[in-house]
Amino acid sequence: MTETVKTSLNDLKGIPYIYQHMMEKSSNVQNDEIEYNKSTICATIGKLPQEHLEIVFLLMIFHAHLNQDVKTIEDIPYLGKPMSSGKGIIYKMEQVPINLQKILYVYLNEISA
Repeated sequence: MTETVKTSLNDLKGIPYIYQHMMEKSSNVQNDEIEYNKSTICATIGKLPQEHLEIVFLLMIFHAHLNQDVKTIEDIPYLGKPMSSGKGIIYKMEQVPINLQKILYVYLNEISA
């Protein structure tokens, strides 16, 4: 994991910085690379520790805030459905914009490096 991501994980106000950093790095990711890795992306997200799940969710919320009419964390973007257990939200990758998929893909690669 890079030092910039490590230092920002403890500061949720760092989400815009993490988002911008991942967005810049994601410009090199091709759409077919995302399509090929969708199942791996979903499986990886499902196994993340809580700390990283929160970052993934906040990156999604931040992206939605920039690109949709999302004002609060309570607004669930991209047709996400709360789990019956109340312990998370289920998303279908087809509902998540490709640019956000690229950002999440880069983030997952960054934290696993």
